[in-house]
Amino acid sequence: MKTTTCPFCGEEIMVTAKKCKHCGKWIEKKCPQCGEWIKAEAKKCKHCGSWFNKYAKEKYERSTTISTPSSQSNNITREELDEAIDKYNDDSEAGCIMYAECIVIVILLGLCYDWNFWGIFIGIAIAYTLLRIQILRIIYCIGISIVWGIIGFVLSPIFIDGSEWETAVNVATENYDGYGWAAVLCAVLSLLLHWPAMKSRFNF
Repeated sequence: MKTTTCPFCGEEIMVTAKKCKHCGKWIEKKCPQCGEWIKAEAKKCKHCGSWFNKYAKEKYERSTTISTPSSQSNNITREELDEAIDKYNDDSEAGCIMYAECIVIVILLGLCYDWNFWGIFIGIAIAYTLLRIQILRIIYCIGISIVWGIIGFVLSPIFIDGSEWETAVNVATENYDGYGWAAVLCAVLSLLLHWPAMKSRFNF
């Protein structure tokens, strides 16, 4: 078997030795990122490229003008990446629904108050800008859920009992206990639909 000398005490040890049997110091160590054996004094893993000494990494980057990726980037798993992508997609879909709903509201307001094309366009632009702020997005989602609750309350006599459109409001008001659940149901469903947009910090 081939032998070599320990770099610490100078005694003869096996070439394949991971630890000196004389002085007890480790000759090699395991890379915490990939688990491969490397020299104990190594500042960078020769297998996965992870750095163990940030000063050595910065010195290397300054001398070579090459930026090396952080070893932390190797820690993310495929499952975590998929979960992050799914969450982003869910938030994006919720944001798209919210903005589409807001555009419809602005257009309806424009038609009711006889806004011209540029007025509607500016209204949509202002609404889009304001909804990028999370606290305003939360207020909007709560407010629109209350509106959906009122709409559900007013329209419930039409869909449940077949009442006429003109008398739907009076029927719902007179029989509050009979149609109140429809208002609560619509409001809760709206809150559930808007919940991802409310809690998300993404700018859609």
